[in-house]
Amino acid sequence: MQNKTEPDSSPEIVGKSHAANMSNIDYTKTKHGRFYANHVAAGLTMFDIRLVLSDVDVDGENNRLVANETLTLFLSPELAFMVHASLGAAISNYTSKFGKLRIPDNFLVPQEVPTPAPAGTAPTEPPLSPDDRMEIG
Repeated sequence: MQNKTEPDSSPEIVGKSHAANMSNIDYTKTKHGRFYANHVAAGLTMFDIRLVLSDVDVDGENNRLVANETLTLFLSPELAFMVHASLGAAISNYTSKFGKLRIPDNFLVPQEVPTPAPAGTAPTEPPLSPDDRMEIG
C-alpha cells in the first residue's frame, strides 16, 4: 500500500487468506448456461464495470451488423481486475500454443487508464461525458 498522500496507481493485492480457493466452491446449486460472443463493449460507473457481450452477425442485404443475443455483466472493479488478469493469462497461453490472434485492423486498442490526480490538484483531463462512458469495441 502506498503513502496516503500519493495516488494509488496500482490495485492492492490482498493475501491468499482473503482469496477464494476455487476447489472449495460448491457449484451443485448453480444454473449453468452457455453464451457465445464475438463482440464486446465496456462501460463503467463509479460502482461497477460493465461488459456487454453480443453474438453479432452481418446482415448482407442491409450491409450492417445485427446483434442476435446480448449479455451484460456487471462486475465490481476488483472482479473486473481479476477477469482482466485471467483473460491476459489465457490469451498468453492461447497465442503460445496456436499463434498470433486475428485482430481486425480497425480495432481500437484500449488506452491506458489515467492515474487519478492527487487530492487538491486539478485533473489533467476533462471528465468523461455521458456519451464517452460507453465505448463500443
